[in-house]
Amino acid sequence: MAAQKKDKRSGDFKEYLIGELKKDPEFAAEYLNSAIEDGDPRVFLLALGDLTKAKGMSALSKKTGLNRENIYRIVSTNGNPQIKSVFALFEALGLQLRAEPKARKRKQSPKKMIGENIVVFEERAKAIRNRKASTIPEVKEKEVDLARKLSPLMAQAS
Repeated sequence: MAAQKKDKRSGDFKEYLIGELKKDPEFAAEYLNSAIEDGDPRVFLLALGDLTKAKGMSALSKKTGLNRENIYRIVSTNGNPQIKSVFALFEALGLQLRAEPKARKRKQSPKKMIGENIVVFEERAKAIRNRKASTIPEVKEKEVDLARKLSPLMAQAS
């Protein structure tokens, strides 16, 4: 029976990852941020575990004051670390933990919205004055109400 050849690519990935985490702090930070963005605490703990292995458990133990067994427990998928332990690990790893607002659709400020839409409102008001507004009475009524409500805002924005 021929010996099975080990697939170097799969075996080397972990080594490659650990090597990159060890030498490139920017990569390490992005790696952890990606794990955080995943939203699963176990993924974050696995990534933190990879980084602690890259930096060396003994060295981290000395820098943090945590014993090696505690660090292994903290970064296990069943780990439930105290926040002070996570802070200590981040400090020892040369990283900082910070909060940022989630990316979301931002509403425009009313002032900006008025500024951008003033031309549209003025055109509507002109159309109403020139009787080019909609011929449907309900729509025309709403446009007149809108023009009346917006005229003080348009005056403020000018």
